Amino acid sequence: MNIRTTPQKMSFITELGLVLVLIGMQFGTALRNIFPDLELVYVIMGVSVICVCNFKNFLNYKFPIYNKWYGLIIIFQFILLIYAGFADRDDFLFYHLYIIFLTISISSNNRNLIFPNFLRIVLYVSGFISLVVLYQATFGFNYLNSGGYEETGRLWLTEGGDPITIARALTINIIALLLYKPTLYYEKLLKILFVISSIIGLFSFSTRGAMLALLISFVLYYWNVNGIKSQLSRGEKIKRGAYILAFIVILILLYNKSDYFYDKIIAFFDNLSRGITTYFVGAGNNNVDVSTMERNLKMKRVFDTYNDNISWFNIFFGNGYYTLYIDIPIVQAFFDLGIFGFIYFLITMYLPFKANIYRTANYYPYLFIKLCTIQIFLDQLFNGLPYYFTQYTPIILVIFFQRNIIFKKN
Repeated sequence: MNIRTTPQKMSFITELGLVLVLIGMQFGTALRNIFPDLELVYVIMGVSVICVCNFKNFLNYKFPIYNKWYGLIIIFQFILLIYAGFADRDDFLFYHLYIIFLTISISSNNRNLIFPNFLRIVLYVSGFISLVVLYQATFGFNYLNSGGYEETGRLWLTEGGDPITIARALTINIIALLLYKPTLYYEKLLKILFVISSIIGLFSFSTRGAMLALLISFVLYYWNVNGIKSQLSRGEKIKRGAYILAFIVILILLYNKSDYFYDKIIAFFDNLSRGITTYFVGAGNNNVDVSTMERNLKMKRVFDTYNDNISWFNIFFGNGYYTLYIDIPIVQAFFDLGIFGFIYFLITMYLPFKANIYRTANYYPYLFIKLCTIQIFLDQLFNGLPYYFTQYTPIILVIFFQRNIIFKKN
């Protein structure tokens, strides 16, 4: 990446706001698990909008970062609000408004900025979340139990926070650990603590999507960093290879010596194979994955709906806002919104794909955001709704970094 102009430093408050945009919801949930009466998720989301705003530009109606992609995101959110109005539903009203105000607010920033504290803030905030998870996963730092909550094999935080959502904060923590290079001794110790807590947390949550996204992120990280010969000396490549080998050896030792990790690793691959088998074979086998089977049944309902009542109207305009929970966002978008679903597809899939097909080795904040978008690809097929704000925030940040740092595609 070659920066062509002399960049200015981003303010600490703005960098904090960017982090809260990315994992503010999980941070609020972690706080609630320490202080049960403290509900700050919506407050933190609102604070994130304020933090990323350049008020001088905003009050003078200047939006240097605004471009056609931000325009498409805003238009799509207004379309969702119209659909929700006709359906008389307000389930995700706050999410749509949040994305609109966030996009306008973040567009007010100047261009050609660098982010000196961004990765450090990500590491600390996500690391805090991982420690909260570790505390509950180890029953107050006492012991590990592979049975999980009520012997389900999966950890659920006592004061809310579903495994899928919180696990994403842990994958973000591990990606930050890969990219942040501490200079202070205590930060090096913190990195060790955070990687242990995040790995234990991920295994405790037993979420296939987060772990698969993390594995893909590892591959893309090394493809980006090691793929450009000019970026690394031979010694650096040997050093990185030694780290990889050490990591593999540690995993093997944990697998052989720890009943907890043995059970969790076996369960992960078992769940993964059951999910794939159920997805392609269906219920005609003795090892059915319940969640995948549910998605198959919902897909059958989608096909039945079109078979029973297909028209040009529901092809072009869909069947209405949140008429059926499909749990496959890209299918949900088309089923609910018709052809408008393809707009959603372009917004959520094209930009992350475009960002990840080019190597970006020597500007780590942007590389970090790119890797954080990997989860979006998996979400489109396996989890969630097209109305969740988390479908859009990583894309908004990708555009933000691209508009701020002028770089050459490697």
